[in-house]
Order: sequence, then C-alpha cells, then structure tokens
Amino acid sequence: MNEELKGMNPQLTEKNEILTEENSVNRELIMRFYADFDKVLPADLVNRLANIDARRQ
Repeated sequence: MNEELKGMNPQLTEKNEILTEENSVNRELIMRFYADFDKVLPADLVNRLANIDARRQ
C-alpha cells in the first residue's frame, strides 16, 4: 500500500501543477474580459481569488 501511494504522489503533483496553471490562465482571461468592457470585478470574486492565492503560498 505504501509503495502504491509513493507511485501516485508524482502523478498527483503533476496533475496539481497542470490544474494550477489552468486556473491561472482562466483567472487572467476573466480579468481581461472585465477590463476590456471597463467593468470592475465583483468584490466577492476578488476576495475568493485572494483567498485562493493565499492558500497557494
């Protein structure tokens, strides 16, 4: 069981890195859409993004 978990860890790490990159791209797209339309991001979404960034560090 322990060996199986050790084998899964690199796969999970890679998937996590991919998801983190994908989320970064999605975030940038959303921010650009709002900027292109001269709109301010809703405060609740900005707070959620800040919380995600804080957990990432």
